[in-house]
Amino acid sequence: MNVRKSVDYSAMYRELTEILARNLPQMDVIYAIGKAISQQPKKGAAVAAAEFLQANSPDRTGFSPRNMRRMRDFYKVYENDEPLLRLAMKIGWTLNVIIMEAELTRDARHWYLRKANAGGLSKAELLEMIESAAHLEKSLDAAPDTCYTDKKRKDSALRRHTAIASRRQPPQSLFVVPLYDVLLRFIHRKNQRSLHARC
Repeated sequence: MNVRKSVDYSAMYRELTEILARNLPQMDVIYAIGKAISQQPKKGAAVAAAEFLQANSPDRTGFSPRNMRRMRDFYKVYENDEPLLRLAMKIGWTLNVIIMEAELTRDARHWYLRKANAGGLSKAELLEMIESAAHLEKSLDAAPDTCYTDKKRKDSALRRHTAIASRRQPPQSLFVVPLYDVLLRFIHRKNQRSLHARC
């Protein structure tokens, strides 16, 4: 039978009481609680903090042992990374937990924090983006130019057709235009008109 050893958490309890008394924004409370728990060298601090807060702040929710561990982890993840911490402090706890608990590199975490800060992102949408590794496919800084992309793709296709035609067609007189070239030019002009009309 495991018996919990008696550990003096009185200093942590005082700090937790002071944190809640300040009426801080949610993320500031979470970061401060995480820091208070992290400063305890003994295991069991998260559970002790949860029991203390549940007993002394029954009107407040979110103080389960699991959430206390998450708050501790949140502090440890960002304590030495001020740029990412500033982004994390601007979004809600639910989105933060998703980003924090995903196996992401720092650059990927930065990308999703910026995306979440852009607003309008639900929990389900963020989960789907992380599962599909959206950060590898999209850039937050450059919006795609569909007109340029379409034109580039069509010009590339025209060049491929022309290259194939030049290999297949025998040398022609400078004054004779092969029917194939005429068709290609007609298609190219039609595509350009369609492209300009759409843009």
